[in-house]
Amino acid sequence: MLSGWAGCSEARAQQLLRGTRLSASELQAIALATNRSDQELIFSDLLAESGKDIWQQNVLFLIKNHLKHGQQQELAALLKITSGAISDWKKGAIPERKHKKALHKFFSVPMSKNLEECPLFLSLSPIDLNSQKAWLCDRIKNISDRELDRLFPALAKLLAEE
Repeated sequence: MLSGWAGCSEARAQQLLRGTRLSASELQAIALATNRSDQELIFSDLLAESGKDIWQQNVLFLIKNHLKHGQQQELAALLKITSGAISDWKKGAIPERKHKKALHKFFSVPMSKNLEECPLFLSLSPIDLNSQKAWLCDRIKNISDRELDRLFPALAKLLAEE
């Protein structure tokens, strides 16, 4: 969608979503496509304006994208609710916040990611600990020998056991 609005490639859209600076022409194209002014796009909090409940959207995101086949019953048992309640969440019902800690645990989301405030559903990075570890391993496996040699001292320092 962003690539269409900005008139750029998918790879460039990914760069933009990761924080690369927008060109003036990309900004104008997005503003035109979204019926907003350049300034409005730059200075608005579009998430707040959307009226979306971050908690609800995060739970929906976790259930739709990270709940493996057959795990709905397991999650329901952990939360001490019916499987139907989870189905209701998928249809738009707002989950009770008392389930927050259990959802963190079930989906391996670090407690530092507040599900009521941090919009995980907008994240391009892996959100759970296992996926984060796998992402790091994949990147290290695919890094060139030269780049690994250059980065190894910093990585060794960061990952050193105390």
